[in-house]
Amino acid sequence: MTGLRRGWGRWGAIAVAWLGLGACDSLTGSDERAEARVEVRALGGASEVSLITSTDFDVGGGQVFLAEADTQVVAVPLDDVFALDGDQRFMVSVGPSMEGDTATLRMEVWIDGQAWFNDSRTLGVDGTTYMTFVYRLRQPGF
Repeated sequence: MTGLRRGWGRWGAIAVAWLGLGACDSLTGSDERAEARVEVRALGGASEVSLITSTDFDVGGGQVFLAEADTQVVAVPLDDVFALDGDQRFMVSVGPSMEGDTATLRMEVWIDGQAWFNDSRTLGVDGTTYMTFVYRLRQPGF
């Protein structure tokens, strides 16, 4: 009888471990992401902003190092969706369209419909030129 209990105990432990691996994805959110939605609104003083987006970058020492990026001047309000196409990282940065200008902006970012960033700042004063959001998915190494 003890051998039978031990056998069921092993299968129970395996079942719990298997369920734990599946639940890990839902707890850590390690599924692949499909899109990032960015909304930028002017709260005063800007009709255009500089928008920088990238999925090819490194982060180190509190800085973002861009390998490739798309930089453009866009009208606000902006509500745009960016496909992640298997890239599990996304960076967006906004600031005044002209150097030396100021802009009070609100930026919101959603990853696959889930809110990840919501902030308002006055940019172009006190050395704060851009508002930046960086998303990087870390998948567990099972």
